[in-house]
Amino acid sequence: SHLWVTNYVWGNHTDPYGYLSQMGVSKEKLAYDLAHGFTDENPTTSENKPVIDPTRAGAANPTLTDGTNHAHIDQFGEIENANLHVAGWHIANYKYEYIFIMDYNTGKELARVRADGIYRPDVNQAYNTSGNVGYHVSFNMRNFPSKKVYVMMRATNDPEGNTKGGAQDFHDKRWYLNIPKR
Repeated sequence: SHLWVTNYVWGNHTDPYGYLSQMGVSKEKLAYDLAHGFTDENPTTSENKPVIDPTRAGAANPTLTDGTNHAHIDQFGEIENANLHVAGWHIANYKYEYIFIMDYNTGKELARVRADGIYRPDVNQAYNTSGNVGYHVSFNMRNFPSKKVYVMMRATNDPEGNTKGGAQDFHDKRWYLNIPKR
């Protein structure tokens, strides 16, 4: 592992699992590919056995729009160790972006985090915009035991993530999770 290299050889190496999991590659698949290699003649996946990444189950949902603003959730789910990951993008003319975890049954906020923008050239090109419209954020799932949750995206002029100074929300209840008790 990269940690072994850091401890016993040289440098400061980080295991790539978090990064690779964003692309649907599990630790097991990485280990298999490293041990057996892969080529076009011998792929590690097939149409009969595709890589299944439940965090991308709703990624094919249509883009949310109100006519002016646009948003999409690309990834929503547990990455590892109760880490609830949310990734996507939101185009709206406001200073700040916040991602909320909402109770599906009550509509009440359970948690929020400020999403510092991530460059998404694909989105900027598709919508003829600029800037860092993407986000990748995480929440601790242990804070929502036995809850059915969904994501709300908020673009706002309020640095606290509220609606002061104007805001625009997208609630995406098409994609929800039932959080297990841990």
